[in-house]
Amino acid sequence: ARHVHDIEFQDVASPKSRQTPKLLELAGSPFEPKLLDRNRLSVLEGGWQLSGAHGDIKEGIWLDENRVQHRVAIKSPKYSELDKHREAIARELRVLATVPGHPNIVTVVGFCLTDGPLIVEEFMATNLEAVLCGADQGLTYDEIIRISLDVARGLDHLHEHGVTHYDIKPSNILMDGEFNAKLADFSCSELKLASSMSLAVRGSAGYIAPEIVEKGLCSRRGGPGRHFPTDKVDVYSFGKVMLECVTGSLNPENAAAERICHGPLWELIRACVSGCPKERPGCKRIVERLEGMVKDEGGWEPGWKARRPMQEISQAS
Repeated sequence: ARHVHDIEFQDVASPKSRQTPKLLELAGSPFEPKLLDRNRLSVLEGGWQLSGAHGDIKEGIWLDENRVQHRVAIKSPKYSELDKHREAIARELRVLATVPGHPNIVTVVGFCLTDGPLIVEEFMATNLEAVLCGADQGLTYDEIIRISLDVARGLDHLHEHGVTHYDIKPSNILMDGEFNAKLADFSCSELKLASSMSLAVRGSAGYIAPEIVEKGLCSRRGGPGRHFPTDKVDVYSFGKVMLECVTGSLNPENAAAERICHGPLWELIRACVSGCPKERPGCKRIVERLEGMVKDEGGWEPGWKARRPMQEISQAS
């Protein structure tokens, strides 16, 4: 199989390049991305921009073959330690090669490879980190459950196709104006690992699963560490995100939250952040439980979905 970073750039404006070649195959699924002409891309002056761990993301405009303008997000590697960040971008492309489109995973428009790789994605108005920072009284139960359900569905889709994200956190959950959520930033992701023993330590402080931390400590001591299911790493990080949405904190030991929070939601959060990977539910089960909350199965207090748990927990603490 050819690798993304080995492919020569072709101008999509030329007749020859309009017939997109099969560039690589991973997990038996052909990746036929759109090779974009860099001359049809431009960064929007004064537009939105963000600096991530491996790349800078800027709001831009892409001019398609019919000369229609599209608002996009343009991701490029950081200039410091350029080779390392280029490899992270290449890894992201290889991961995206194996995953069919999904409503809760950011859509990749295409990419460029000359003069440094670029990934061009659909533009999303904001991310969950910004939403949480801007919500002084916190989100409502309804908003939390619906955002969590979107993320869980996206994760379930990744896991079904053999991909573990490894860096689920609010800044990697993109949001549109209607609070629909999509997973983004696959620079830490990995394809079907035969064993967790081959896994490098990765993730973000506060959201990283304890078994990943343990593996890092064992590696420094020269030991192999223990085996664990890699998809449950994402479940732990997902649980921490839900915890932050509900309480404003990453600490699950919260007596006020346990007393005040909607019981089924709090039970799900505590299960997801269990220190034992095997005790965490899989994403399919998480989706089922959240869908039950959306339908309000079993009932609770009238109008409970409009309540803001973070505000109530803060007042009770």
